[in-house]
Amino acid sequence: MYGKMILSDIRKSKLISITIAVFITTAAALTSAASMLGINLFGAVNHLMEEAKAV
Repeated sequence: MYGKMILSDIRKSKLISITIAVFITTAAALTSAASMLGINLFGAVNHLMEEAKAV
């Protein structure tokens, strides 16, 4: 039932569906990049603390 509704909606408004898909893809890419940057930052701070012998 939901599948038919979704397919019908996609057929009626292709531009809106494509735009939403692009925004979802962009959000996923930005979230992935943010998590990678956070992990990299944590590693850099950890390395800096070890070099400074603060731990």
